[in-house]
Amino acid sequence: MNENLYDIVSIAPASSGFGEWQVTGAHTGEPIDLGDFKAEAEGKVYELGKDVLPEGVEDIRGAIQNQPDVVFAVVDDNDEVMYCGANKI
Repeated sequence: MNENLYDIVSIAPASSGFGEWQVTGAHTGEPIDLGDFKAEAEGKVYELGKDVLPEGVEDIRGAIQNQPDVVFAVVDDNDEVMYCGANKI
């Protein structure tokens, strides 16, 4: 088995509010290599804590309940931001 496989999950504002975020479920539904995930994403992918973030993207790490191993922001062509995470399998 490939040792670089991750489970990709979606991240959304927590229902409790207070500026917290939560994992909302599987994004891809199957393990994927992070390089493949980035190549297949529908937008520009930024790794929080590693990449310089563009305006409109927040570093939400630390505010995510059950925070994934790696957290990404995906910015689409309309400058809409979606957050997701990756847990190493």
